[in-house]
Amino acid sequence: MNVEKRLELAAEYARYSQSYNGLGKTLGGLAGLIVLLAGTFLGGGVLTVMLTFGLTALWLVGKEVLRARFYQILGAAQEIWDREYKRWHLFLTCFTGLISLGIFIVFIANGRITEAAFWPYLFFVALLPLVTWRFLRTPLEFIVGVSLLAACAVHSMGGAYHLREIYTWPWLIGSLALIPLGISEHRRFLEISQQLQMGRS
Repeated sequence: MNVEKRLELAAEYARYSQSYNGLGKTLGGLAGLIVLLAGTFLGGGVLTVMLTFGLTALWLVGKEVLRARFYQILGAAQEIWDREYKRWHLFLTCFTGLISLGIFIVFIANGRITEAAFWPYLFFVALLPLVTWRFLRTPLEFIVGVSLLAACAVHSMGGAYHLREIYTWPWLIGSLALIPLGISEHRRFLEISQQLQMGRS
């Protein structure tokens, strides 16, 4: 294997430290799909809340565990984002931050911020920009991740998202897209790692 090809593979391998996540993306797609279907067919209730909280936490933690344990098996490699990508990620973080701030202002203005019944909802609202900054690195992850956190907030209050609501469709499409995308990235990783290991020998 020539040096140019090896550098190209190494750069692609490094993308699994940030942008790519293989099975982590598939896990997110499945989590998003199950939570949306639970809200649609089960409605609000304890089971829907448990599924929403559990699957959201499983994805956010699980995808990082998969990234560290599986997609860095040949050694740690850090992807370097270009300036445009950094700006896009910062914009999404600021956007969710403004949404969270707006919601808190409304709750302060109407006096409901002191009512303990709304605190679970506000807790997940406050998490939006933090989770976006730390865990949601691609547009599809952003769509599904924000939708899951919104579901955590709404479902914690006894509500439920439903497929008849048109604003849930990007969530559905994003979830369905993440599943095959993650599988494709995983297969590509297996090819990359095999080629890099062969290049070492």
